Amino acid sequence: MQAINAWVLGENRGSSRLLEKQGFVRTQVLEKAYHLNGVDYDDWIYRLEREAHPASTDAG
Repeated sequence: MQAINAWVLGENRGSSRLLEKQGFVRTQVLEKAYHLNGVDYDDWIYRLEREAHPASTDAG
């Protein structure tokens, strides 16, 4: 696996902060991705590249 992608509703600031603390980078904003009950919502796409968190080589 080379990368992990995550999609977050733009209004969900807590999830965005959590992903960023784990090293995810916001790569794209899909404006007005959802329209629910008369309200438009953006979708934020985050990505974590393998190089950002290499696998542990500790055998212990």
